[in-house]
Amino acid sequence: MILKQVIFNTKTFNDCLIAINKQGIYFLANKTLLTLFHFKLNEIISTRRYRNNTEENNNAAFIDIKTGDLIQQQIIKIQTDYV
Repeated sequence: MILKQVIFNTKTFNDCLIAINKQGIYFLANKTLLTLFHFKLNEIISTRRYRNNTEENNNAAFIDIKTGDLIQQQIIKIQTDYV
């Protein structure tokens, strides 16, 4: 699936791919297919999907993935056309 935008650790990646398999979730560069970053499935704490119906986002769909452990957590925010 092609993602419009991924925000992770104050970095923004545009037009990247997401690949999900039994090893985890991989975020890949769209043109080169190089791994930008990845997470093992057991590192994922929760997910949330929602739509932002503001005029500037044009009914954009978002997915938040919370990763880490009880002490240190990170949120990956994904914008896509598919939810």
